[in-house]
Amino acid sequence: MSQVYLGLGSNIGNKPENLKKTIQMIEMRMGTVLSSSAFYETQPWGYVSENSFLNAVILVETNILPLQVLTIIQQIEKEMGREQKNNNNRYEDRLIDIDLLFYDDLIYSDQLLTIPHPLIEKREFVITPMNEIAPNFVHPVSKKKMHVLKKELLLEKNPKRPSFFRQRMNSFRYAFNGLKILLKNEHNARIHLFIGIAIVLLGIFLKVSSIEWMIFVFLIGIVFMAEIFNTIIEYLIDYISPTYRNQIKKIKDLGAAAVFVIAISAIILGLIIFLPKIWALF
Repeated sequence: MSQVYLGLGSNIGNKPENLKKTIQMIEMRMGTVLSSSAFYETQPWGYVSENSFLNAVILVETNILPLQVLTIIQQIEKEMGREQKNNNNRYEDRLIDIDLLFYDDLIYSDQLLTIPHPLIEKREFVITPMNEIAPNFVHPVSKKKMHVLKKELLLEKNPKRPSFFRQRMNSFRYAFNGLKILLKNEHNARIHLFIGIAIVLLGIFLKVSSIEWMIFVFLIGIVFMAEIFNTIIEYLIDYISPTYRNQIKKIKDLGAAAVFVIAISAIILGLIIFLPKIWALF
């Protein structure tokens, strides 16, 4: 005797009665129904409908071969009022749907039938009732138990968000990577960096005040911000429109002008602070 798992679904008519009647017909024609899951209300899968489904999985003990099982369940579907499985491979509302999920641990495929059913691991409405009646049943292809597939499906549906600390660490990592890209690819950014280091060393030597340090930090920061935004504009323009256009040149020139104005302003402010101090040394 073989153990066969069948998936049942109904989303029109008297859905509980449709499932109960189907189970009775299966037991009459195939063998003993050893176990039946609860009926689960689920949303349509693979298409849009206002009608929700009732789904269940049953375990049947039978001596009928797989292709004969397929013939029987198709006949039951037809007798229950379903004329064809799918319409041009499109899902639709149905009185009853019966899928052959597993036949022992058999792996089989031809033009008519594939065992195990190829979409089991993607369907929560199959995995959940399967996990109810056979949590330790091992999928013969993936070699995973039903309770493991259930956890993986839930995790895929509701992925675990990284912790607050990890999110912050990722933000810092992205920021440092951006600075690395800037300094590696932009010559002007490296010049700004060298000037910034020179200003810091000169400030230490001249023993500038706390307020003057705040001004220097602000100036260095705003120059780098301008360079970063100008670089972003250039990258975006080159990505959107790699071919040369006069209007694009104007946009790039305006971005460069913004960096130039801010840099000159920073230099002037720096000179206003440093020159009197340098003059006092002499």
